[in-house]
Amino acid sequence: MKTQRDSENIFLLATPAVENNFKKAGFKTDSPKPNYMVLAYDLTLTFAKLDKACRFVRNGVPFIATHEDNNWMIGPNDFRPDVGALAAAITASTKISPKFIGKPNAEMVNAFLKRLGVSKDDVAIIGDRMNADIRMGQDHHILSILVLSGKTKREDIESSPYRPGFVVEKTVDVLEYLL
Repeated sequence: MKTQRDSENIFLLATPAVENNFKKAGFKTDSPKPNYMVLAYDLTLTFAKLDKACRFVRNGVPFIATHEDNNWMIGPNDFRPDVGALAAAITASTKISPKFIGKPNAEMVNAFLKRLGVSKDDVAIIGDRMNADIRMGQDHHILSILVLSGKTKREDIESSPYRPGFVVEKTVDVLEYLL
């Protein structure tokens, strides 16, 4: 968000911890005249907050969302609605889709490469989601390692349009490739 012009005044839908991080970074998160409406994961979402967000978006405030995932897996076969689902509700009401800036989008890749001071050839993306982690690697020509201890199962790989560079059972198995 800091790379966006006039981004210090935002209306933020997020957990209190994320909101505190935004505030520490210098953002005003409940501006009455925001320059951006930002959606992150929000366990404190209320109808009033959703209504306010929709009103801002309908009135032309740019709509930014952190990531596209529709469900957050909290346990085996147990899910909560994630940012993609919340964004879909706002889009259904406003007819305006958000600009997603998290995985697998270029903004995320460019931000972590800059922060680490490395090139694409110096990193690998390790993750458990084909449509986010592995897609990010494939779309941006970065080595990707799929971990099967999370959301994706081995049988899901064949039907996915995204291809990991390597597949491991658990994150710790990545060490084999580093040693």
